Amino acid sequence: MSVPSHRWFAGFSPEEQQAMQAIVQQVACDGQVVVLEENASADRLYIIDEGAVAVTKRLESGAMEFLSLLTQGDCFGEMVLFSTEQRSATVVTVEPTKLSMVLHTDFVRFAAAHPRAGMQLYHTVGMALCQRLRAMNDKLRDLVEGGLLAETSATPQSGAASASAGDTAQRQVRLAATLIKGIADLYEHPEVSDTTRQHFLRVMQQQAAQLQQALVLIETRE
Repeated sequence: MSVPSHRWFAGFSPEEQQAMQAIVQQVACDGQVVVLEENASADRLYIIDEGAVAVTKRLESGAMEFLSLLTQGDCFGEMVLFSTEQRSATVVTVEPTKLSMVLHTDFVRFAAAHPRAGMQLYHTVGMALCQRLRAMNDKLRDLVEGGLLAETSATPQSGAASASAGDTAQRQVRLAATLIKGIADLYEHPEVSDTTRQHFLRVMQQQAAQLQQALVLIETRE
């Protein structure tokens, strides 16, 4: 990946671009290679230079649920910029794919040496997360308008565990929806401080993971 050509690094000075390019590593994968695995520790982010990957999540039944397809220019694992918590999904290449990789430890050093560029990148990832949360909220609204949540609560369950899982999913969705409402707009408000934005990012990261898990569980009960 050429740092100057990627939208994430628009606005970096030539010195900042050179420093970022120095920590980018190139990775080439064949098709059907697991790049990130759900629940594994997180220590790096990826940007797709060529090819495509599928984002999936394992269901309670053991089956894999397809979440999205990412292609050239997209990124994944970006929340490692903020924390090294466990991965929330599995990412698998669907064809021969070339990736650019940045280790969490390298980015921390980069941000310390180039705080302006580091904060800009934090903000860029935050804006991307806002878009993801809005898309999830739209999906949630469709579920509500379609009566799926109501049907889920009214459908007889085969056992206490199934009923408990359904109730938990509904609570997660409703809680996430409550927190999502307005938080993306607050993040983008020009008078919000960088410190507050970082707090919002942590909240959005948690809610995005919870909402995605709940939506997958609910959809499999259709």
